Amino acid sequence: MVKKFFVLLFFVFTACNLSHKDRVKIGNFTWFTEYGYSDALEKAEKENKPIFAYFTANWCGPCKRVKKEIFEKKEFKKIADKVVLLRIEQTEIPGMALSRKYHITTYPSFRLLSPDGKLLDKGWSGWVKGKTVDDVYKWLEVAEKKMSPSFSKKPMPLSSIMTMFNPPFNGLGGLSDKQQAELLLTSLKKFSDSKNGKISDGRFTNLSTSLVFILGGMYSELKSPSQRKNFLKRYDREVLNLISRIKDKQRRNDILIFYLQKTGRAEKALTLFTKTYGNEIPVKSGDDIRILRNKAWILISMRKEGFNSLETSSRNLLQENLKEEILSICDRIKESAIKNRDNGDIVKAAFWAFHHLTQVLYENHDENLASLVALKAFDTFEEAADFSKLEFLQKGRKLDPDKFDDKSFFIILSLEEFSDWKLIPDRLLDFGLKYYKKANIWYRDRIAITVFENYFTKGEYKKGMDFIENFLMREEKLGKDSFTLRDYRLYYQLAWICLDNNVYLDRAEEWAKKAVR
Repeated sequence: MVKKFFVLLFFVFTACNLSHKDRVKIGNFTWFTEYGYSDALEKAEKENKPIFAYFTANWCGPCKRVKKEIFEKKEFKKIADKVVLLRIEQTEIPGMALSRKYHITTYPSFRLLSPDGKLLDKGWSGWVKGKTVDDVYKWLEVAEKKMSPSFSKKPMPLSSIMTMFNPPFNGLGGLSDKQQAELLLTSLKKFSDSKNGKISDGRFTNLSTSLVFILGGMYSELKSPSQRKNFLKRYDREVLNLISRIKDKQRRNDILIFYLQKTGRAEKALTLFTKTYGNEIPVKSGDDIRILRNKAWILISMRKEGFNSLETSSRNLLQENLKEEILSICDRIKESAIKNRDNGDIVKAAFWAFHHLTQVLYENHDENLASLVALKAFDTFEEAADFSKLEFLQKGRKLDPDKFDDKSFFIILSLEEFSDWKLIPDRLLDFGLKYYKKANIWYRDRIAITVFENYFTKGEYKKGMDFIENFLMREEKLGKDSFTLRDYRLYYQLAWICLDNNVYLDRAEEWAKKAVR
């Protein structure tokens, strides 16, 4: 049966390639499509050019603006001449596979690829109003320059550095974390020298934050005490000196706290945090929620660092105390969101705080505590969300109270990814079904696939099949128009979940056929 299934998929993909074009015209320029991916690689190798990959979806509104404001302009020729153009349509099956390969979750997205398909630069995701052909050309120039082996050792012009690292954490897909850190250090030292021209404190702060973020990631990968000691010996003095040059005292302290927390000195970070903000933090805005979140982050880091010098009983007691303090902060965030339910800024900040905290706890392998935080997020959502007043999607745009806010739904659903599934499946399922008809169709699919896959992961195959069959029946009853464009994606994923678990292969074959009907 498994062999038969693979044969089916082979014919499915063969049929797709026969019935779809491997090239498409956008404006005056010809692009390879997801069906011509291998041809794009071949041409890039032959002409020794990088591949400009544009990831789009036919339901994506901003993608239409990109075509009009960038690709259909005559000036785009100076970009087209330097690269091989590749358009990846997410609603085509090969496009879905390529989107997964390059970790695309937002549309439009832009990536620069090598002739062998490797990521050279992760570009950007989403569309920023006002971007021009020149902006794209500048990004391309920077991406090409950074391929030089000596790139990270030379200071770069401020405009180039800001293109790569502002807003913070963008980084560079083709450089290692160490190369990025060295590049930023070299350039920031130049910018902090008054002889080399001025840089605004805001920009200097943003770049310093990016540097600390990268260094924190590097430190977390170190295993031995000697490696960590050598790391701090290499970077500490220079980084602390750069942070001391930030003029705004609070922002300077915030970055220093973050740096100490990310480099194994959470206790010192907590001391500085308390000195900066005090023990009691009144909540009057979303920024105050974020400050509470940051304190919880520090406590989470303290749990991760542990207290190895103490006896087991004392160490366990301190870990439990930290756990209770983290949950206490989460209760404050929850209560503040419910109390200020008319303040969209506070409620939105609360949702994101829970999202970030569960993610960090999960990454620290603290799944039980992550699940407890996730449950508080569910409580907050159900008691604080008032969709007629929250302004999530756009600044100044209020939501129709009869419509569901997709962004908040995404935040809540993402909690499942960062917690112990066994502790929250019923709550997640109840939540999804309660708000089912108000949710965007893409999120309805997401929750269905999430529930289905986790039932299978636990070996509860019949429960999973009963759930998904009921889900499909409900969807089809909602109307044919709402179950056409996206149905192939849904069936395709369901089929592969069955195949991965080697169960219900007959049903998987039916779904695979429907995916390309």
